[in-house]
Amino acid sequence: MTKRLDNLITYKVDGELGSYLVTLEHLKNDRNGNGRYKANIITLSNSNFDYYCTKVYTFTTHYYGDLGEAEWIVKRMESEKKELLLRQI
Repeated sequence: MTKRLDNLITYKVDGELGSYLVTLEHLKNDRNGNGRYKANIITLSNSNFDYYCTKVYTFTTHYYGDLGEAEWIVKRMESEKKELLLRQI
């Protein structure tokens, strides 16, 4: 049996370290009524690989709108990448 679910909107976000496709899914609000999201982030690159790594985050909303939330989570992910790179030095 196949069941069609809701459509998800995907945004292209250009960050400091690259370009990303971000798919946001609205989750059930938390017990305090704050909105929640699940974000799937795919890094776009000029590589010849046949697969891509998708990072998945869940977070509460900041009331920026969907595009603003996509940009926020990319900034958060990139700051984590920068911290990891600094630790390796």
